[in-house]
Amino acid sequence: MDERAPWNLAKQEDKSELRTVMYNLVELQRIVALLVKSFLPETGAKIWSQLGLTDLDGQTLADTVWGKLKPGTVTNKGEPIFPRIEREKESPQPAVEKKAKAETKPKKAEEEKVEGVLIGIEDFAKCQLVVAEVLQAEKIKGADRLLRLQVDVGDEQRQIVAGIAQHYECDELVGERIIVVKNLKPAKLRGELSQGMLLAATSPDGRLEIVTVSKAIPAGSRVS
Repeated sequence: MDERAPWNLAKQEDKSELRTVMYNLVELQRIVALLVKSFLPETGAKIWSQLGLTDLDGQTLADTVWGKLKPGTVTNKGEPIFPRIEREKESPQPAVEKKAKAETKPKKAEEEKVEGVLIGIEDFAKCQLVVAEVLQAEKIKGADRLLRLQVDVGDEQRQIVAGIAQHYECDELVGERIIVVKNLKPAKLRGELSQGMLLAATSPDGRLEIVTVSKAIPAGSRVS
């Protein structure tokens, strides 16, 4: 095969250009090492060592002249001189914890929103608050917090489901005069129809007490 064939000559020219580019890169790094060694001695020494050169201390700025690197110098593989700093990643949260936080935040925001709302007298007037007499109270099977109350609101009897089972015994409620929201839209709780809502106060420690009036106030009396 004739080594002077056009494709062989092209390959030789490519290799020659590559060698020139590599020499220029290494020579540039040699000069950089000399320039930084006065204020970054460790960095300069590392570059010098990885270039396969010795006697850095004997070099001066006069040696920064281009072309002093001897052809054929073998470089050394080393650790990165300026290693990349990895930012610490947050440990992944368990799915349950994420779900709990996702459920808690909107609820808290909703509570703050409700507590911060100012209403006019016309809004308050929409609520029909009346005195109701508790005729019967019993626990709901399978619901530890709920009681089913039969109450007299003056012109009729209604059923109210309330989450007070952990604070009151059924017997102590019978005969009490409580305050209920009469015109609240009926709803079902645990399959039981609730036709109103009683008023209660909750202390910071979680204690709950129903709002009551004396038995001198008859059932059906309006609260204003």
